[in-house]
Amino acid sequence: MSRLCAILLAIAIVITASSTCFAAKRGGAYVRVLHASPNAPTVDVLANDKVAVSNLSYATMTPYYLLPRGTATFKLNVAGTSNTALGPIKSTFTPKMEYTIIATGILNGEPPLEIFSISEKIQMPSTCYARIRIIHLAPDAGEVDIYANDKPIVKNVSYKGYTKYMDVTPGTYSVKVNTAGTDTVVLGPTNITLNQNTMYTIVAMGKASDGTLKVKVFQDQITSKTLPCG
Repeated sequence: MSRLCAILLAIAIVITASSTCFAAKRGGAYVRVLHASPNAPTVDVLANDKVAVSNLSYATMTPYYLLPRGTATFKLNVAGTSNTALGPIKSTFTPKMEYTIIATGILNGEPPLEIFSISEKIQMPSTCYARIRIIHLAPDAGEVDIYANDKPIVKNVSYKGYTKYMDVTPGTYSVKVNTAGTDTVVLGPTNITLNQNTMYTIVAMGKASDGTLKVKVFQDQITSKTLPCG
């Protein structure tokens, strides 16, 4: 391992440890929000009836925010209005954990617009590797197999399904998504670049029926921002 790589890894570990300690001291959890509904408008995310995130558009995700208490009520309003697109939904979160809250589905269609959450634990990858997790949020794509450089990463992933985090060699990968068990390509190939000592969430989103399927790569990061208390 190069000296530079070792130094970078040590710095990253200190940063992650500090963030975890911050959450522990406050007794809260970290949460972030992903807008993955292809036909829903730009929204404001309200936590406990206070605007936590403004103007969250489709295919974007917030950084992690600290949630001081273990329970919060979320709803999505059409941006800049009091018109509620979804919610309120009450959720409970375990302290010292991280969560991704996902808005997905089809507004006024099938599968319906909904919110669900995924728990995760932010831990640095093994030395000089990248760490990835994949989520399938394409509502009409059915079960899929996901390939990188023509080798299968994961097979038979259903809508709203996701993988565990896995360490991979940094670099540029050609990614494609096939209908499960077939050679039919529904997305890609598309190139993504993964850096060492970095964590990513890779999301397949959009609709197969209108050709808007795409892969989005999000870097997982912790901030010191706090969501409103109840």
